[in-house]
Amino acid sequence: MYAEKVYNAMKNAGIDCEEKMANAEKIVGRTKAPKNFVLRALDELQSKGLAKRRAREKAAGYYLSWTIWPRSGSARHILSYSLARRKCSDA
Repeated sequence: MYAEKVYNAMKNAGIDCEEKMANAEKIVGRTKAPKNFVLRALDELQSKGLAKRRAREKAAGYYLSWTIWPRSGSARHILSYSLARRKCSDA
């Protein structure tokens, strides 16, 4: 449930490539959910291959590595849809 919210918040904010990555605090602010739930959702997205984490000097950065093109237009079952690779230069 929170993975869907986090994914949609990151997608709407344009955090879809390494140059545009954001730390967990910014994602928590955009999602308007508790930090613990957002961190778990980010871990779930990483395990599914939808998001990537980069270690930086002060805080880790997160960005979407895959975008999902839903067949029905609904984001309810985002992890079961087919995946399409989207490059940063296409944005």
